[in-house]
Amino acid sequence: EATMTVAMRQQGNQWQSISNGAQVEEGTEVSIEAKNLPAGQIVKEWTIGKETEEAHDGNRRWFRVGSDYAKDDTITISYKTKPAQKFTLIFDEATMTVQKQQQHGPDQTLSSGAQVEEETGISIEAKNLTGQIVDKWKIGKRTFEDKGNWGGNRWWVRVGSDYAEGGTISISYTTKPAQKFTLSFDEAKMTV
Repeated sequence: EATMTVAMRQQGNQWQSISNGAQVEEGTEVSIEAKNLPAGQIVKEWTIGKETEEAHDGNRRWFRVGSDYAKDDTITISYKTKPAQKFTLIFDEATMTVQKQQQHGPDQTLSSGAQVEEETGISIEAKNLTGQIVDKWKIGKRTFEDKGNWGGNRWWVRVGSDYAEGGTISISYTTKPAQKFTLSFDEAKMTV
């Protein structure tokens, strides 16, 4: 318990912290978050019962309780750490806002040239796009077509070496004209 917080999902999507030794039923969703990591360290791999896998969601992980993890009705959870790589973010502050997720409190707005550690979650929002929307995001060596999945002119990414060119991640985007659509619905049956 000193090295991680474990919670289980309750009805209504509420999460309830659980203590070491708690019993949970098969099918229960469990979230784990590493805590009190030494500065500059991130989770390298998670061991959940019989399964060991590389970390892909920063210092968090979730799983659904089942026999594929259990050893004799027990699921022991642990993790190993590694030093986090650092990357420099380069972007045009006049055309976008980049924010770093904070564990507690509001997100932190970054300036171009800021350094962030591997597995840090960042959100990017295009600014001043009158009549235009983002068509494609270029984040380091990867390109993404924005199909509105992240809220239109916003994108979210977890920083990693799969984006970096050297120790740098350049962020930019291209735009296209925004189409207009008419919404048609029965006002007596719904509120839009």
